[in-house]
Amino acid sequence: MAPTSGLFSQDFQSIPLTGVAVHAVGQGPALKVTVAHHYRNDEPQAVEAVYSFPLPEEAAVCGFEVELGGQTLKGGIADREKSLEEYDEALGRGVAAYLLDQDRPNVFTAYVGNLKPQEEVLVRISYVAVLTWLPDGFQLIIPMVVSPRYFTAQQIRTLDPAELLHLTPPAVQGPLPYGFILTLDLELPGPLAGVECPSHPFSWEINGTRLKGALAGQAAMDQDFVLNLKLEQRHQPFCCRARAVDGSSVVLLGFHPDLPAGLPRDPLEVIFLVDCSGSMAGESAAQARNALELCLRALEAT
Repeated sequence: MAPTSGLFSQDFQSIPLTGVAVHAVGQGPALKVTVAHHYRNDEPQAVEAVYSFPLPEEAAVCGFEVELGGQTLKGGIADREKSLEEYDEALGRGVAAYLLDQDRPNVFTAYVGNLKPQEEVLVRISYVAVLTWLPDGFQLIIPMVVSPRYFTAQQIRTLDPAELLHLTPPAVQGPLPYGFILTLDLELPGPLAGVECPSHPFSWEINGTRLKGALAGQAAMDQDFVLNLKLEQRHQPFCCRARAVDGSSVVLLGFHPDLPAGLPRDPLEVIFLVDCSGSMAGESAAQARNALELCLRALEAT
C-alpha cells in the first residue's frame, strides 16, 4: 500500500475525485468537522483506491464512514498492525475492505479496497477540534493542503523506500480537476462584531450568537480555509451545554478575566526556536531572520 495525494489505484492510474464537501458545526470554542470525499472508479477492473488528506494536528478523529451501494459502513478503532493484516487478508480474498491510517500527526490516509468498475464511493471522516483563540475572538482553520516533509540526504539513503514513500506521498502536479464546498453552523460564546475570510470568497448570515455561512461556489483545494471571528465583547465568560451519546449533559464553562494593565511581572526567559533545515534555504531563511529580529525588538524589559 503506497499513499499519494488524491485517490489512485494500485498501479497509480488516476481515479476521478468528483468533489469534496466540508461541513462544520460548533458550539462555543468546540468544533466538529465532517469531510466527505466522493469518488468513482472509471477503470475496467477493480482497484484499491488510496488517498491522503490533512487534519489539524490538535484534532481528534471521531468518525470514519464509507457509503457504498446503498449501505453505510462505520469504522472502529483497533490495533494498527492487526488492522493492516486484516485489511490485506480481505484484499487477498477479493472482498471489499476499508482502512483509515495515521501517517503523521496531521496527515491521514484512507484505503478503499476492491472498488469495482463504475462503482461510486462516499467516504466521510469526522473530527473534533477547538477554535484558536485570538485577542478579540476566534480563528477557524480547516486544512486543505498536505505540507511537504523535508528529509536530509542521509535520511533518504537510510530510510526504507516503502517507508519514505509512506511518509512523503508524491504531490499532484498541475491544477486539480476537482474542488470543494464548505458550510458552517456555529453557535459562538457571544455576539459577533465582524467576520473575515482572507482565504476564500465566503458568504454568511448572523442571528444573535449564531453564524451560518458557506463558500461562494466551489473552490480550489490549493490553500487552507481561514475564518476570523471578532466578538463584540472580549473575555466574556460563557457557558455551553451539549448532550452526550448516553443522554447525559455536558457543560463547558469559560472564564477570561481582564487583568489591569501595568501589573508587575516576574522576569521571563524567552527561547526562540528557528528551523535551520535544508527546506529553509534561500528566501525562507531570510524571512525567518527578519521575523526573529522583529520579535526581539518587541520584547519589553521586566
